[in-house]
Amino acid sequence: MVLSGTGTPELASVEAVTFNGAVLDRLLQSKVLPRTFALLPNTPNPFNPTTTLSPDFPRTADYVLTIYNITGQVVRTYSGQAQAGQLSITWDGRDRSGHSVASGVYFYALRAGEFNAMRKMVLMK
Repeated sequence: MVLSGTGTPELASVEAVTFNGAVLDRLLQSKVLPRTFALLPNTPNPFNPTTTLSPDFPRTADYVLTIYNITGQVVRTYSGQAQAGQLSITWDGRDRSGHSVASGVYFYALRAGEFNAMRKMVLMK
């Protein structure tokens, strides 16, 4: 059992045993789902050549994650339907045509249902 930041206990894992108490070989782990939509900071930041963008989804939702350059032009867009949990998107520093983008500040925005959020990241070559 793990205590969350609010002091609420959450089940993190379960150990399976036989009727006489012998531990079974496998450890069963529960999937802890996010409680709210969130757009986490990219890692690493600054980055070169790739970074991971990780939005949280408390339930299945359609999403659009868009990367913008400093002038507000769309560089790359990812979209689809995410299951409840954390999505992991790796951006390789390329635009939608497959060309490497320049060093600089970029923004990434997530739209999922009523949720909207934007963050900043830095590409350093």
